[in-house]
Amino acid sequence: MQIKLNGELREIDVDQTTLFDLISLYHIKKEAIIAEVNEVIVKKEEWSDCTIKDGDTVELITFMGGGR
Repeated sequence: MQIKLNGELREIDVDQTTLFDLISLYHIKKEAIIAEVNEVIVKKEEWSDCTIKDGDTVELITFMGGGR
């Protein structure tokens, strides 16, 4: 399946997966991100139920600490 992840086309070797599995596949810290699928924010408690399909667009937004 092909998806667009953070603006880049990616090939995933399954027909469909969950958002939780996708985030785990790329070893992203789950505590510090917001996930958006097809321009809709998905709550963390819904990641395991959110199915990612061929052609979907996924944005994983990471928060960074810092400041003055």
